[in-house]
Amino acid sequence: MASPRGSNAIPFARVEQDGWTDFFLGQQALESSHRRSILDGSSRVALHYDLAEGYELFEAMRPSTEIPARLWTSFKQDLKAEFL
Repeated sequence: MASPRGSNAIPFARVEQDGWTDFFLGQQALESSHRRSILDGSSRVALHYDLAEGYELFEAMRPSTEIPARLWTSFKQDLKAEFL
């Protein structure tokens, strides 16, 4: 599992499959049965996360430039609606 540098870094796993790039964000995302996902069909990138880590993910910076900024913004908006 990779982890970018910085104070708000989160661990993530990157998986390429069937033309999609999947990012599993946080410690729990790969194993979680409560995983949520947000997808960007135009870039074929998906973010998967566990809400139990939502606050930490909300505080985090975008872990990879391969995640489109618009997808990261949508992800943050979803977390904000869930927690604030």
